[in-house]
Amino acid sequence: MERDGQQGRPRNGSHKKTYLKKYDPTHLGRKGFVSKRGGKMKTINLRELDRMAGKSGKVDLTAMGYDKVLGTGEIKSKLEVKASCFSARAREKIEKAGGRAVSGNEQAGEKASQ
Repeated sequence: MERDGQQGRPRNGSHKKTYLKKYDPTHLGRKGFVSKRGGKMKTINLRELDRMAGKSGKVDLTAMGYDKVLGTGEIKSKLEVKASCFSARAREKIEKAGGRAVSGNEQAGEKASQ
């Protein structure tokens, strides 16, 4: 049996979506995963801390806008580093060099005891 004309399969009504996208873009909604955590953490590695500390040996990363210290790199001098949180390796390397890692929880405890 022969047919005249086009013999393609229909496109599942996708031509109707263009109307919705043009005249009612919020109708179809958004798809995908939305994290409840909020934004991304701003991180810094240990190798950058030596340069930032200078002669004082103290670095306040919360004032600079950093959230977390990561353990990549080596630290050569004694530093007192204040940050919201530290990775386990970063805390270990700072204390091994003779320094001190002060997290956000410890800062709150110090203010309460004063």
